[in-house]
Amino acid sequence: MDLSFHPATADRWRDLEALLGSRGACGGCWCMWWRLPRAVYEHQKGQPNKDALHALVAAGDPPGLLAYADDAPIAWCAIAPRDAYPVLERSRILKRVDDRPVWSVTCFFVARPFRRGGVSVSVLEAATAYAAEQGAMIVEGYPVDPRTPRLPDAFAWTGTISAFRQAGFVEVLRRSDTRPIMRYIIASHIPIRSHRTPVVSMLCSHRHDKKGAHEPMTAVKIFTARVETGERGRVFITVPFDPNATWGQRPRHYVQGTINGAAFSGSLGNRAGVAFFPLNKGLQVAAAISIGSVAQVTLQPAPAETDAVPADLTAALATTDTARRAFDALTPFQHNQCVRWIVDAKKPATRASRVADAVAMLTHGKTLPG
Repeated sequence: MDLSFHPATADRWRDLEALLGSRGACGGCWCMWWRLPRAVYEHQKGQPNKDALHALVAAGDPPGLLAYADDAPIAWCAIAPRDAYPVLERSRILKRVDDRPVWSVTCFFVARPFRRGGVSVSVLEAATAYAAEQGAMIVEGYPVDPRTPRLPDAFAWTGTISAFRQAGFVEVLRRSDTRPIMRYIIASHIPIRSHRTPVVSMLCSHRHDKKGAHEPMTAVKIFTARVETGERGRVFITVPFDPNATWGQRPRHYVQGTINGAAFSGSLGNRAGVAFFPLNKGLQVAAAISIGSVAQVTLQPAPAETDAVPADLTAALATTDTARRAFDALTPFQHNQCVRWIVDAKKPATRASRVADAVAMLTHGKTLPG
């Protein structure tokens, strides 16, 4: 089953209305529980609450995300800046952890035929990505940590702790045995999407198997990873999926993302068929991690950037079409290794020799150094 996700904009009101049904998901709530003073909420149960939600949607500030299967709405997730939910501010259990601005996930509703199949995890991942695209640095949730093996659906409307964990959230505070506060740190330095394609359009498809397991077919991957060390003291995290299966077959995967909120970019390594990302000392310090730490990670493909070709190499390549074509066919990684091998020469004579050697090797189809 493939899922798509869209903000609840005015043109999708009918879909949201149909999904929540005549009871507004539960007891005439219409997702107003966290937004209204309790007396006002109780007085407005039913149609007035529905009108209040409709007004939010019509105003052009989507109060959440809709999930679709085969063009039919099947799930809803309310997400907005925490300030939109004044009831949270008055809660003894869910009052603010600190002064950092956060977006809050406050409600889930999944159509009955699609429950207990991993849909809520997919919706949560998409909602997190949507918040990131809107500029959020932290997404916060308030799931239930049930004390019984099977929690009735009516009590799981803020999500379950297992779903949040699967989506990469970690517990930051607990003032109640059954209600933790969990966070996903998106970034503390730069937006993870920057000026590229909006996150929601990238996080547009998830697939579920018949057993309910879900595998996001997405560009942005969200996971937790343990910091490891290997040969020669190399520090790294293992990537828990196959980049070729997820993002398409490539000679080398260039990626960008965050680890514990610290932004990074680079390329994935491969060891015995398992992908990993190396962690330099600067990134370890920025992410406040050490060997054995468990970190939150976002990862997505990044355009492979190539270094500028120096003038002396450009001039040398212009003398032979064979070398020029071979150079143009290099992967970004090979391109950069060749360029850096040349520009790193400390003496003019060494540099000139390397330019000549590079052209000769390209002409004869030999492996370039670097």
